[in-house]
Amino acid sequence: MKKLKLSVCLFLAVALGVQAQEKVSFRYNPPIGEKMTYNTAMNMDIEGEQSMIMDMNMVMTQTAKDKGADQIFNIVSQIESIKMDMNMQMMMMSYDSENPDESNPVAQQMGEQFGPLLKKDIHVKINDRAEVIDITDAESFSGLGDIKSMFSAASFPEQPITEGESWTMAVPNEQLGIDLNYKLTYVGKEDGLIRVNLESVPAEEATAMSITANGFNLYDPKTFVIVKSEITSKIDAQGTSVTNKVVMEKQ
Repeated sequence: MKKLKLSVCLFLAVALGVQAQEKVSFRYNPPIGEKMTYNTAMNMDIEGEQSMIMDMNMVMTQTAKDKGADQIFNIVSQIESIKMDMNMQMMMMSYDSENPDESNPVAQQMGEQFGPLLKKDIHVKINDRAEVIDITDAESFSGLGDIKSMFSAASFPEQPITEGESWTMAVPNEQLGIDLNYKLTYVGKEDGLIRVNLESVPAEEATAMSITANGFNLYDPKTFVIVKSEITSKIDAQGTSVTNKVVMEKQ
């Protein structure tokens, strides 16, 4: 009987060990034709000579129209609504695309900036490693900042990986004029979703600015579509500190 119990324990130990080492292949595979809605909340706090606090909430949709033989998906996205509140040098400014205040000149000016971007198709090409290949007419959306970053939550590793393994990626930031480097780690499952932690990698060369970031992404384990992303970043440069927190959730 003792030998039987020992054999069962050994079998379970081996089985659990194999399960723990199971490799996962990260491959972006959104459902064709299904419209997905995302709510993105951003809080930016700038401290320095010109301090500012900004809260923005944006609703966007994404629909994968088709998938090419080269494993590149053609995504059509639209900005459904934008709401923004800013406190700059004790001056309050607000804008709500769904409830425009035409009597407020500041809100009217913001409406002229953001209004043409609403409900306009954004054509994005993304490969199965979640890398943005191209955005058609991206310059038209420059008023929103780095439009590419809205679709670049994280690129995936080339090979299948196990829990605890990490990979790196470099993301060009046009506004800062540098590449931002990140380390991503596959943590495991969280409430049935794939969790990947993200943290910035310090630049090897000396620069005039300090950039740090950390957070996580949660993915659908079948399609590897983002379900939730929460990233906090901080930039310190020339006496100014910019803290930015972005939370994106699939509705």
